[in-house]
Amino acid sequence: TLLATAVVIYGTICAIVVAAAAVIYRFLPDLFGRTMTAEQIVSVRIMFIILVVNVVFMLLFNTISASIFAQERFVFLRTVEIFSSILMAASIALVLMYGFRAISVVFVMACINVFSTIVKIFYAFKFLKIGFSFSTIKLKEFKRIFQFSISIFAVVIVEKIYWKLDNIIIGALLGPSFVAVYAIGLAFNKYFARFATSISRVMYPKIIREVDQGATQDQLTNLLVRISRVQLILLALILLGLVIFGDEFISLWVGDEFRMAYFVMIVTLIPYGLELTGNVRNIVMQARDIYWYRAVLGLAIALGNVILTIVFVRVWGVVGAAASTAIGLLASYFGVSIILSRKLGLPMGRYFRGVWQGILPGVALAAVAGVGIDYVIASGNWFVFIAKTTVFTGMYSIIIWVMAMNKDEKRLILSLIPR
Repeated sequence: TLLATAVVIYGTICAIVVAAAAVIYRFLPDLFGRTMTAEQIVSVRIMFIILVVNVVFMLLFNTISASIFAQERFVFLRTVEIFSSILMAASIALVLMYGFRAISVVFVMACINVFSTIVKIFYAFKFLKIGFSFSTIKLKEFKRIFQFSISIFAVVIVEKIYWKLDNIIIGALLGPSFVAVYAIGLAFNKYFARFATSISRVMYPKIIREVDQGATQDQLTNLLVRISRVQLILLALILLGLVIFGDEFISLWVGDEFRMAYFVMIVTLIPYGLELTGNVRNIVMQARDIYWYRAVLGLAIALGNVILTIVFVRVWGVVGAAASTAIGLLASYFGVSIILSRKLGLPMGRYFRGVWQGILPGVALAAVAGVGIDYVIASGNWFVFIAKTTVFTGMYSIIIWVMAMNKDEKRLILSLIPR
C-alpha cells in the first residue's frame, strides 16, 4: 500500500514536471536567441527533451531506490552507483573521442541512468520481493504521505532551480562558451556531494529510529556532531587538495583556456563543503515534520540568487555567478541552523563547537603543509601532480590523526581498514 501510494504521488509529480518542461521548451528560443544560432537552439531543445525524459523515468521509479535503501542494502546501491559512474565516464570519453557532439553525450548519460534504474527495479522485484497493490490505497493514508513528501519534493525542485538557473542566465547574458567554463567549475560539486552523502546516507535509518524513539535534544545533537565530524574530516581533505592543487589540475585536465573555472570551483566549493557537512540535519527536520521550513528557506534563497546572479554576472562574469551561489549556500547553512534551534530547541552552538573542535587547527596546519609541498615540488605533468597530492594526503592524514580525531573516530577508522 505504501509503495503504491508513493508511485501515485510520484506519477502526479511527473505530470507536473512534464507540464513545466513544455512551457520551458516553448520559451527556449526567447532565452538564448541573442547568444546562440538557430542550429544551437535546435540542439539545446533536443538535449532538453532527453533530460526531461530521463528525469521523469527516474522520478517515477524513485520508490524502488527508496525501498532498497530502507532495507539497508547499501552495498548493492553503492555498487550500482560506482559501476554507473565508471561506465558513464568511459562512455563519454569514447563518444568525445569519436567526435560526437553534446547531444550524444547527454543521450549516453540518460541511457546509463535508465539502465541503472532498471537494474534496481530487477533487484527489488527479484530478490526483495517488492510489489505494488493499487487497490489497497486509502485516501487518508494517501493525504498523509502526500503532505510529508511534497515538502521534500519542493526542496528538490528548488535546489535544481538553484543549481541550473545560473547556466541559463550565463548563456543568455554571456554566451555558451562561458557556460562551459562555469560547468567545469561546478562539475566538482556533484562528486563532492556524492561523496558526502554516501557517508551520511548510511546513518539515515539510525537517525530516523532515534527520532521515532523520542531521543532528547542532547542525544540528537551528539549524533549529528558525530556524523558531521566524520564528513568534515574527509571533505576537508578533498577541499584543501582542490584549493591548493586545483589550478594545476584544471590546467592539466582541460587546458589553460579554462583556468577561470578554478575560481568558480573554489568560490562555490568552500561554502558547499559547509552545507554538505551539515546535510545530515535535513533528516532530523524530515523526521520531525518541519521540512516545510527548509523548503520555504530554499525558495527564498533561490529567488534571491536569481537577482544576485543577474547583477553579479554583469559585473564579474562567471565568477560573479559563483559568488552569488556561494552567498546562497552560506545563507542556507546558517538558516537551517536557526530553524533547528528555534523549532526543535537543538543547541546549535554546541553542535558547531563539537564539529570543529580539534579539526579546525588540524586543517589549518595541513593547509600550510600543502602550500609548502606545492611550492617545493615543481609542477608540470600528471606524474608530478599525482606525487604532490599523494604526499599531501599522507601528511593530512597524520596531522588529523594526531590533532583532530578522538578515540571513537580512531576506532572507527581502524575498524574499516580490514574491510
